[in-house]
Amino acid sequence: MKELIINEEFMDMRLDRFISKVTVLSKGEIQKLLRKKCIKVNGKKQEGSYRTKKLDKVQFFLSDEVFKEDNLHSKVSINNLNIIYEDKNIVLINKPAGVLSQGNGSDKEDIVSMLISYLNTNSTGIVTRLDLNTSGIVLAGKNRRALMLLNEMSKNKLIDKRYLTLVHGNFNREGIITHYGIKDNKENKLILSSENAEGSFEVSANFNIKKKYKDYTLLEVKLITGKTHQIRSQLDTLGFPVVGDKKYNKSKQSINENNFKLNRHFLHCYKVTLKYSEKYKELIEFDKTFKCDLPRELKNVIRKLDE
Repeated sequence: MKELIINEEFMDMRLDRFISKVTVLSKGEIQKLLRKKCIKVNGKKQEGSYRTKKLDKVQFFLSDEVFKEDNLHSKVSINNLNIIYEDKNIVLINKPAGVLSQGNGSDKEDIVSMLISYLNTNSTGIVTRLDLNTSGIVLAGKNRRALMLLNEMSKNKLIDKRYLTLVHGNFNREGIITHYGIKDNKENKLILSSENAEGSFEVSANFNIKKKYKDYTLLEVKLITGKTHQIRSQLDTLGFPVVGDKKYNKSKQSINENNFKLNRHFLHCYKVTLKYSEKYKELIEFDKTFKCDLPRELKNVIRKLDE
């Protein structure tokens, strides 16, 4: 879903004319898509004759190929949300690398702000957060009650998150691996040890080998705890740093890694399962699993390794 926010330049314009300004769609295609609710205004169906108002949110449930690229970003505000699934209570978004899960005071895009704009409410919030350069599924509640229940489900281990990651080396340890961590706030890093020292907390994940390559291993990781940076920190501590990770992988960068042309680390949340429980049946009536493919830049790395 792409959302365009009407500014002063485009206010009081026929909706169909605005759409023709920002897309390559014909008049007939525009009318058809409006009838089918593939294009909405503020979440509602509108006719082509509708006159746009300042700050109207025009939502396009269409592929990116229909949009004109010439100066579009400078002319109109864009709200990009790649929605995987949505119902009255929950929404799952495929977050790209480089987009924040929630705002940090910078001018970077963040999922929470886009959700607030999309849903036109401050009652929304995310339950599963991803680091800036980690891509994949982010789960959010669309209202306060859904958010509360989803957070309870997370605490009760009813939300199963799976990641794909490519690491340096011949990874040879499968199953649950536990470390004990402390947060280095100055460096914004998670420091791990095998010893359970005073003041430390448990960091656990289940690691499974998906495929081995020369000098690299593709892993599936199931989170058991949910600490910031934990997958990257655990793998670096084990001696198998994540490809492209510049925070935890400074000393073991491979020369071959430059051939991947990655501007991010290879870590992607590709699957989330919400497990049924009688207590939370108003959210889900049976186990539900959601998936999203690796993004193009990570698929290109795998393609190069398969050659």
